[in-house]
Amino acid sequence: MGLGIVILSNGVPNSLLEKVARVEVRERLGETTQYSIVFEEDVCENDFQLLRTSALDPNAELSVLVPVGNGMDCLVKGPVSSQQIRLQHGGAGSQLEVRGNDSTIKMDREFKSEVWPNVTDGEAVTRILLQNAYLTDVATTNGRHLETEHSLVQRSTDLQFIKR
Repeated sequence: MGLGIVILSNGVPNSLLEKVARVEVRERLGETTQYSIVFEEDVCENDFQLLRTSALDPNAELSVLVPVGNGMDCLVKGPVSSQQIRLQHGGAGSQLEVRGNDSTIKMDREFKSEVWPNVTDGEAVTRILLQNAYLTDVATTNGRHLETEHSLVQRSTDLQFIKR
């Protein structure tokens, strides 16, 4: 691929995803990382192949990998949230833009009301991260929230809760 990057869909390479024209990854302090990937395609026989593949469906998990030294580093990995198509007269130069966020966005979709009795802050965060299939490296915290004194209460999404 001209950009030297690899795009995986749900952890698997797809030859259609090699038509990348532009990749943007935006990181901003305190927010989920966002990505935008523009694919170019010549529309042949009234068929836009990129729209027919499930590799770019909503919630398909895309990974953007870049070569670093002898290996590959992942810039972003997360679900597709939107698509925008630009059709050019004659078909040549048509584009599909796919946008998404890193996988922490999944932790910000469901509001939860939960009581966390007899845990430290670090234990609660570790449990939430494990429930969401993340590897954990959480600092040990001392203050324990006892059920008889002051339970830890969650009234937010998992992402909002672990950020506070």
